[in-house]
Amino acid sequence: MEKMKSDAEMKTKIHEILNDTRDPLKSATEYETILEIVGVLGSTDAELRDELGYETLLKLLVHKNYLNGHELKRLLQYAISDNMLLHDIGRENEDSVFLRSFSALLVTLLLHRDNQDEYLSKAEYDEVVHRIVDYCEKERDFRGFVPEKGWAHAPAHISDAIDECVKSRYVDIEVCRSLWEGLKNLLLHAPFVYSCEEDERMAIPMLAMLDQNHVTLPTLRTWLTEVSIAEEPMHTKINFKHFTRCITTRLLINGETTEYREMGEELEYKYNPTFSQL
Repeated sequence: MEKMKSDAEMKTKIHEILNDTRDPLKSATEYETILEIVGVLGSTDAELRDELGYETLLKLLVHKNYLNGHELKRLLQYAISDNMLLHDIGRENEDSVFLRSFSALLVTLLLHRDNQDEYLSKAEYDEVVHRIVDYCEKERDFRGFVPEKGWAHAPAHISDAIDECVKSRYVDIEVCRSLWEGLKNLLLHAPFVYSCEEDERMAIPMLAMLDQNHVTLPTLRTWLTEVSIAEEPMHTKINFKHFTRCITTRLLINGETTEYREMGEELEYKYNPTFSQL
């Protein structure tokens, strides 16, 4: 068995791949190369994990179309497994969040490839959606930027994966409803007010549901207004207020209509107790 490379050795190898100074297939198959890079996604070294690991996976999987359909399925199954996306799920303020969060970004890349190349069956897609929603229910580490270790940003990263789910040929109203439940749990479970624009990232897949005509505006309005927050702590109310403002602001910018304004006012009344006094 090949000895695991040190962080320094992996940085050198990945730099070479990014700079095209060597053929990454010289001594390994495409899948072996990808899997070795995936191995750095749980690192606490921000340069290795984010700037090198993730960026190289983006280059190889999306820009260079590495891996065939069978290999992509195999890698996606690994990415959504208990060893990656759900690794030590539920723990707080531990380094395990980096592997979960960057596994979500890997899932995003692989779903993007499916939206381009259509390698997943409906049943396989449904399994990915189920695992993503399960993740949203169980994640409890909501830190944004971690000093000396870089971005954890789990809610933002899983929102990117949800956005790719929404763009799938398999998506329907029930899938959208499930994904909304996942996003709602990220808002309900956060123990503080989001401060790293997580609300902006979470709004993107909700707007995509509208843009691609998977969900009507009245349905979205119902989902947002039926959330019960009366007994929730203040930080949860603030997170919902910020989230709904992200949605309504973008709707108004993209096309100001009476319907959009009415929805915005309704949500302000719900989430902003001082609105009626303004």
